[in-house]
Amino acid sequence: MHDALWMGAASLLNTLGMAWLALSQERHRDTVCAGQHPSPATPSPATLRRWRLRGATLLALALSLCLWQDGAAFGSLLWLMLLSASALAVALQLSFGPGALRWLLGTSRMSVNR
Repeated sequence: MHDALWMGAASLLNTLGMAWLALSQERHRDTVCAGQHPSPATPSPATLRRWRLRGATLLALALSLCLWQDGAAFGSLLWLMLLSASALAVALQLSFGPGALRWLLGTSRMSVNR
């Protein structure tokens, strides 16, 4: 049970990290915002950097969690497998239900790039 909680936490961190990294790209952000009226403002470069930093931080936290729980040999392998599964989950979400990721954008707080 204890191991399942750590693996679930690492999976969640990896999935959220991959989602933040995906949403920092214009193509994926447009997919998530398609059909939204009024159309959300384009995020500023500083906002995009913040999203990328959040994504990278969450991935690093997941890696450190896996390394702390299972050691360097198996922890790194586990993290890579969870990372692959998380990337697949985010890709499928962007393909079949992109609106579910809209809450990550925080559209009411996005600054306009003028």
